[in-house]
Order: sequence, then structure tokens, then C-alpha cells
Amino acid sequence: MWRALVTILLLICVAPEGFAQSYDDLDSATQKQFAKLLDKCIKAYDRNRFDDAEALCGEATAIIPHPAAAYVVARIRDRSGQCDVAVEIYRRVLETEPVGASETRWLEEYKPSIEENLSALGDCSARIDVTCEDEGGHVTVGPKVLGKCPGVFTTTVGNIGVTLSSPGKKAATQNVEAVSGRAQPVTFKALDPADAGTLTVACPEFKNGAVLFVDEVSVGECPDVLSLPKGKQRIVAKDSTGKRGLSVIDVEPSTAQQTEVMPFRKIAVECDDPELSLKLVNEGAENDIDAPCAEVAQTGGLFLIDGNYELVLSREDQQPVKLPFEVNGEPTKPLKIGALDRLPVAFSVTCEGEGVFVRIGSKTGPCPLEGTLERGNYILEARQEGHEPNDQKVELELGGQNTFHVPALEEQSFFTAGNVTAMVGGAVLIAAIAVDVSGLSDLDRVDQIKATDLSLLSVEEKAKLKIEWDGLKSAYTTRVWTTRILYPIGIAAAATGVGLIVYDLMNSSPGDFTGPEEASWTPQVLPLATADQAGAFLRWSF
Repeated sequence: MWRALVTILLLICVAPEGFAQSYDDLDSATQKQFAKLLDKCIKAYDRNRFDDAEALCGEATAIIPHPAAAYVVARIRDRSGQCDVAVEIYRRVLETEPVGASETRWLEEYKPSIEENLSALGDCSARIDVTCEDEGGHVTVGPKVLGKCPGVFTTTVGNIGVTLSSPGKKAATQNVEAVSGRAQPVTFKALDPADAGTLTVACPEFKNGAVLFVDEVSVGECPDVLSLPKGKQRIVAKDSTGKRGLSVIDVEPSTAQQTEVMPFRKIAVECDDPELSLKLVNEGAENDIDAPCAEVAQTGGLFLIDGNYELVLSREDQQPVKLPFEVNGEPTKPLKIGALDRLPVAFSVTCEGEGVFVRIGSKTGPCPLEGTLERGNYILEARQEGHEPNDQKVELELGGQNTFHVPALEEQSFFTAGNVTAMVGGAVLIAAIAVDVSGLSDLDRVDQIKATDLSLLSVEEKAKLKIEWDGLKSAYTTRVWTTRILYPIGIAAAATGVGLIVYDLMNSSPGDFTGPEEASWTPQVLPLATADQAGAFLRWSF
């Protein structure tokens, strides 16, 4: 709290407009009091008692805001890692016009020191100043490559591990406390030699002078003889045209080996499903691939040296696939990547009662039924002989229960639409036939009248016969028109009823869902009589 108040007081008092009062304007006693407090402040600072030093400087500043007190506070903030505050106080001291001889003399003496401190603090970033006996070594902090030794590198504030590595030598690491606004010195002695092997590198498909890199560090120009530590090494080459290549070799210690750098081949990627995830981990790839297919295609595809590879294709809720392929020289063919099949989803169906057959998607069988299908919406159909069919919509979800139950199926009623329609049609046909049969007795009388010799009859007898003949003719006309209406209606109704019965039987029978040996029966459609066959009308004219 006290340190914050002192900083605020200094930033208010030490302003570009000038100090409010000069040390020279104070009386002797006040000058002595100020000098005593400033002296104690400096001594406390020298003993690294920063809190005490800042409190004493604050008391001195309360008497008069002298640049000497401000300078000590800036040094305290500098060493405490508060770079931004230290820079602000240093700049205020330099920009503030001195108001007396004392302040002028002090600024003339300490101005070079203030400017030097400001230069050292820079933009307040944490830095490390790395020097080494093995110049050209590779400097890293964690996974981040900083550059070559010697050099000054920006890093993060705090305790960090700085590693120096060089081909053919053992890496060394030092821990250092990186401070905001300061370049912490880090010095490496000569690195110890590692178990190394001699490797002759050739680049037959590159222009001479292609630069060789090992672990992103330039190690020479191709062709070259390199001394590399034992173990697997990735040697990357890049020539003046931008052409890149790679050689991966297992270096054996104390052994002379040879290798050739092969150029990367560009493999275009064509995606049926842009969101499909591609994964390729192979030492022959320029970089490991783990990205959506569309992103890989947009960035130029795959860059691989000659060899055999396996690309893993995956997507949520779909079946992963491994796609093997070979790269062998130029020109390369595009890699066509199709869509994946959905992951199968397990389901189970239970039913109320026995003898129920069910179908869901392509799965059919007696209930209970279990199996796997693709995720999605389906119709669950249930059939039982002599019962009404039952259909319900169901959804198979990835990771869901997917357990479905079919309730007891209702028994089929005798008075179905098919049965009633067929019975009505039969009744109408019977009535039509009855009408036809009722006219058979009139046929004999018609034949008798036709055979009568009218010349032998009296006028009265002829009149009676004419009346009878007209009655027979009227009855015939009525029967003809009645049967012409009733027969078609009856036949149509009967045929419709039989059709409905067959349809109901076909849809309610488990024979739809099972093989021949499991089907209990197969409904048959009986042939129906034609209208001419059923009509058999008596045709005669008067």
C-alpha cells in the first residue's frame, strides 16, 4: 500500500511542468531532514530492503519531490520486475525541468545512468542474452525454437529452461529467471560430444547448394558429409527454387553411412465429405496431418516422399476407415476420399403375446428381435395372424437405449369392410338370380301363345290373349332392367369385398415377413365369374 502511494505521489509531483519547489529554497533544518531521509533510503536500497527504502523515499518526497528520490524508487521498481512503472518514472524525471541548482547538478550527473537504464529496459519484454563456446548451436525454450547462439531472445517472464543443442553433441540445459525489461545472461560452455555417426548426404533431384537442416538448424549444403548423433534423424533439404525434400535415417555411432534426400511429392486430395477428418502420422510426411479433409485440400493436399502410407479417415458417428496408398515418383494421382458409412446402432424389440413377427428396416424375424442398423428414423411393423397390423415410428440414436415394445395386437373383427362388402355383393347377386329364375315359368306360357292359331279364336278370346301377352312382355322388360342393374352391382361389390379380404389377409399375415418354411399359410385369390357367365339372361323378342 505504501509503495503504491509513493509511486502516485512521484508521478504527480515529478511532472513536465517542473518541480514545485527547489531543494535550495528549503531552510537549513529541512534540508538536513531531507538529506537524512534520502541517505537512509539509499542505504536500505543497497541492502535490498526495498520496502524500507521506498517508505523512506516517500517521506523525503513528502518534504520535496527531488529527482534523486524518484530515481531510487524507479530503481526499486526496476529490480522488482515492475518495468512499466520504472520506465514511466525514469521518463518523468528526464522530462521534468529542474527548478534549482541542486536539481540541475543532480540531473547532469545521473542523466547518462537514467538513459542507460531506459535503453536496457526497452519495451519491458523479458529477454535472455545467450552466449556459448559452440557458436551456431540451436537455442530452445521448451518446444519453441528461438534461434542460433549467440543472441538475445525475447521470452516469457519467470523461471525457464534454456537448452542449447548442436548436431553431433549432447544438449545442455540451464534454468534462468527471466525478468521483465531485462536481458538475463545465459552462458554455455563447450558441449560434450555425443555418440555420432558419419553420414554422406546426396540430393540427386535438387540443385547443388541445397541447404540441409536437422531439427530446423542449418547443418550444411548438399552434397555434404555430416556428423550426427546416433538415433533416427530427419534431414530436410531446400534449394534455391523452393523445392523441399526429406531423408529419414537411423544413424549408427562410429559408422559411415550414405543417404539420398527425396523430394516431397504433392498429392492433391478430393473430398466427397469436406468435414471428414484426415489423420496421417508418418516419418515420410513433411508434417503430420490431423485436420478436416476440406482444409487439407485447400492447403495444397499432402506432401510426401516416395513410400507406402496409411491415411485414417474418421467422423463422429461414422465407421473409421484406414486408406492405404503408395507414392511413387511423378506425376502423382489425386487421392479421392469417399464418404464413410454410419456406425451401426444396436436395437431390441419386445412384443406382448406370442407369434408376433416384426420388421424394422432390413431386419425381420419373430419377436423378440435384436440387431444393428444405421442411425436414423424407421417404421417398426408388427404382424400376427388373425390380428390387426401395428406400425409405429421409431428413431435409432447413437448411444441411446433403442429398446422398443410392441403392445398386444387387436384381434380382427368378422365385420370388416371386406367381409361386409362381399356379403352385400353376394346378396345382390342372389336377388338378381332369383329375379331371373322367377321368369322361367313365363317362358312356357310364351311358347304356348306363340304356337296358338289365332284364326281359330274368337274376338273375345283374342282380346284376352292380347292382354296376357302384354302382361308377359311388361314383366320381361322389368326383369331385364332389374337384372341389368343388380348383376353389375353385385359382381362389383363381391369383387371389391374379396379384394379387401385378400388385402387384409396379406397385410396381417406373418407370411410377409418370413421365409417359405416359416409362413403358416399363403392366401389365395379365387377366380370370379364374369358378367356374361353370371347373367345367363333369357333373350327373346315379340
